[in-house]
Amino acid sequence: MRVLPIGMDSDEKYFWYLPAFENRLFCHSTFDSGPNIHDSLYDWTTVCEKESEWETEIKRLENSKKTKDVTLLKTINNFILPRVQASQQNILKAKRKAALVSEAPRKQSARLQEKALIKLEQERIETEIKHDEQRQKNIEQASRSQITRTARQIMAGLNNSNNNNN
Repeated sequence: MRVLPIGMDSDEKYFWYLPAFENRLFCHSTFDSGPNIHDSLYDWTTVCEKESEWETEIKRLENSKKTKDVTLLKTINNFILPRVQASQQNILKAKRKAALVSEAPRKQSARLQEKALIKLEQERIETEIKHDEQRQKNIEQASRSQITRTARQIMAGLNNSNNNNN
């Protein structure tokens, strides 16, 4: 596919709009470096990429009274700018949509939700069992402590009665 420039300004710079390059406006100047046409060198620059750069370039062309600048401005306003604006709106819509999708809660299938609920219930039961085991250990320890105390009291009572009998 052959691409042609969209126009030339009063400084003899050719302007190119290539949609594949994300709404960029390029220009090039030709430098004659010899007698042969193939000896010409090109200096390529990106003129517009951001919305503010497009606005600046349009204002520059609007302020000019030169025929080539006016023609280039008409081409940009009639053919290029609507594409750029539509593309920028699509980009904004895509960003908003991506933001909404990232903020929205993710849907799960019923099977995965059931699996998650079963896992939570198992964890709750395991926690309850651990608490019950700990309570049982505490009760057993308290019982042993009570039995030990009672046994000591009985032994102390027997020792006192043996001492009294002697």
